[in-house]
Amino acid sequence: MTNPHYRIRNNDKFNHLVHRHENEIPDLPIKIIAETDDFLVVNKPSGLPVHPCGNYRFNSVKGLLENEYGRDVNELRTLYRLDRQTTGVLMFAKNYETDFKFKNDVLKRAVSKIYLAKVDGLFPNEEVICDQSISILSKATGIRRIDSDGQDCLSLFKLLYANKQENTSIVRCQIETGRTHQIRVHLQYLGFPICNDTIYNNLVWGPLKGKGGDYGGKSIEQLRNDVVKQHDKKSWICESDPDYAQRLKEIGENDLYEHDQLDLLNLKFDELPSYDPICWNCATYQKRPFPDDHWFMPLHCWKYSGDGWSFESPLPEWVIQHSDLIQNNIQENKKEIQKITA
Repeated sequence: MTNPHYRIRNNDKFNHLVHRHENEIPDLPIKIIAETDDFLVVNKPSGLPVHPCGNYRFNSVKGLLENEYGRDVNELRTLYRLDRQTTGVLMFAKNYETDFKFKNDVLKRAVSKIYLAKVDGLFPNEEVICDQSISILSKATGIRRIDSDGQDCLSLFKLLYANKQENTSIVRCQIETGRTHQIRVHLQYLGFPICNDTIYNNLVWGPLKGKGGDYGGKSIEQLRNDVVKQHDKKSWICESDPDYAQRLKEIGENDLYEHDQLDLLNLKFDELPSYDPICWNCATYQKRPFPDDHWFMPLHCWKYSGDGWSFESPLPEWVIQHSDLIQNNIQENKKEIQKITA
C-alpha cells in the first residue's frame, strides 16, 4: 500500500482485496407478495437497504434474496428504492422490457404510489397538497432539504387516523414524483414529521424541526454541518484503538507500506486475515447499542398500481393497532378506511 502521491512505475502490479464489516440487521423475513413473468414483488422488512451499499452487502434485500432465497439477482432489475427503515411493497422487473416500461410510466406519472405514515401531531381533516421542491443538503449523507431551486416534487396527504392521546396521526401519502426522502421532507415541512424519523424529526433542524423551511436562523452551511455532525458514525463509538489515528498518519507519510504478503490467487476463505491495521471498524472495539428507531420508522409502502397490474402489501401492526381510534371527517376517505379495517 502506498500514499496518494505515489507515481505508478513500470511493472507495478495492483491487487484489490476488499475488507468489509457487514452491518447487523433485524432478523426479519422477506416475504414474496407476488411473482409474474414480469415482476417479483416482496414485502420489504425494516432495517435493511434494498441493494448492497457501504457495509451492507449480504445484509440487503438483494443480498438476502440471492444468498438465503436462492434467487438470481442478476436477473432482477431494481425499479425503485425504499429507505432502510421503510417497509412494504418493493418491486423488481424480471426483464428489460418491463423495466423500461415501468420507468417510462413513472416519468409520465402513470404509476400510482401510495404510502402510509405515522406522524407527530394531529393532521388536518382536509387533503393537503405539498409541491415544495427538494435538493440535496449533504452529498455525503444523502440528506435532503426544501429548496426552491431544487427538483420538482408533488405529494398528496389525507388523514386516516388521529390519536389525540398520543398526539399522532396516520396519514395516507400519494406521491406523484419519486424523489429521495420526498415524503419525509414534505411532512417535515408541513410540521408533521414522521415518528421516529431520526433524520428529519430532530431539533438539529431548529426549534420547529424545519417546519415551513424554518431552520432556526441557521445558514444552509451551518445546517449542513450540524446535520452531518448529528449523524457522524463516530458518535456510536464507546471504545476504540488509541493508536489508530497515529498509525494512519504514519502510513500516509510513508512512500510504501508493506502489508503481510498474501497469495491472492491461491488464498482460501478461511485463510483471510481477520484484522486490518488501517480499517476503522477493526479499530472500533465497542459501539453503543442501536436504539429501536435505528431499525424502524413508521413509513410503509402500501400499494403500487399501473397499466394492467396492482400490488398491495399487508398493513403493518402500527396501523392495525389503532383501528379503534379512527376519526374521519372526510367523505372521500371512507372507502380507504373500510378497506383498511375490514
